[in-house]
Amino acid sequence: TELNISEQVITPQMAKEWLSNNTHNRRVSKRLVSLFARDMVSGRWQLNGDAIRFNCDGLLIDGQHRLMAAVEANAKFKSLVIHGLPKVVQETVDMGRKRTPGDVLQLRGYSFAAMLAASAAR
Repeated sequence: TELNISEQVITPQMAKEWLSNNTHNRRVSKRLVSLFARDMVSGRWQLNGDAIRFNCDGLLIDGQHRLMAAVEANAKFKSLVIHGLPKVVQETVDMGRKRTPGDVLQLRGYSFAAMLAASAAR
């Protein structure tokens, strides 16, 4: 299978259409959709290399929360889009460790980042 990879501006209308091919995915987190929508409306959403992914049958296998956020916020956003992935790769998506606030502070050069993040959360 040949992959089709592109960078696109995804409109709320495109997101609605693509969500119609969201027939086999995990449970939706309404909280996460709202957080993403807030970031899209405020201009904080950034292209970071995460892709909207479709399998070789055209089914959405990754990106449902981002697409739902675009619809909720009535906002467009830029993303990589991949079409043509083998069906089995859906099982490997989002399997890494989630980045914590302490990780972000460490990347920004703060000393004792984990302690600082824990203190800020109180």
